[in-house]
Amino acid sequence: MRGNGLGEVRRAGKRARRMLRREAWRLARKNWKLLSIALLIHVGFVVAIGTLPLWTTASPTFAAFVAGCVLGTAPTFGYVFVIGQGLAHRQMGPEAERWTAEELAKLDTRKWRVIHDVMLEGENVDHVVVGPGRVYAIESKWTTGERRFLRGAADQAQRRARKLAEELDARGVARKVIPLLVVWGPGIRDKWEPKATLEGDTRVVAGVYAESWLDKMTDAANHIGLDFAAYKAVEDVARAGDRISAW
Repeated sequence: MRGNGLGEVRRAGKRARRMLRREAWRLARKNWKLLSIALLIHVGFVVAIGTLPLWTTASPTFAAFVAGCVLGTAPTFGYVFVIGQGLAHRQMGPEAERWTAEELAKLDTRKWRVIHDVMLEGENVDHVVVGPGRVYAIESKWTTGERRFLRGAADQAQRRARKLAEELDARGVARKVIPLLVVWGPGIRDKWEPKATLEGDTRVVAGVYAESWLDKMTDAANHIGLDFAAYKAVEDVARAGDRISAW
């Protein structure tokens, strides 16, 4: 299953990371004058400190040490720029996808198959899990622990599960697709319980309690074999989405 690339952990969040990199470059080009001035000022400090021994009694070793320390802070400008543009928080979204993928990789591949990043009409399902008699459409989200964002995220998970069910039905494989929302972030363990909660028709679970919700996913159906027809249909949907997004 993981040999075809669709179920590899590294695939999870890859598309989102690529989009963020493109946006970061776009913003950097837009603000190139400001960034260039900041870089020149920084380089000027490094040069001034590095040449101190030439026109003062400063020790060359001390000057080199201070210049190295100042030079080492250069990435700070990029970090501050990323935070200022609101990209830092969004970078945690792909990380949340990767963490969920790592947990899903623990499933028994004889009965459960995972495909990450399945494109559907301009949006994607983060993870699709096909098992014995059931299909899950899973969304991974990063949050600071507040539950107020859940409504929109749960609606998104439900909408994408419905779209996936329509895609499967169009391929002659009618299946109910269960929406699941996995949340990650600081303070989640203290603010959330191990058991799943319902937000509309979407089950919501905390990623840090993966052992609990993975057991709930698998226990009720583990006596049946993999729904191979559903898996092949999801695989076809994923590959079709990859071909479209490659253009």
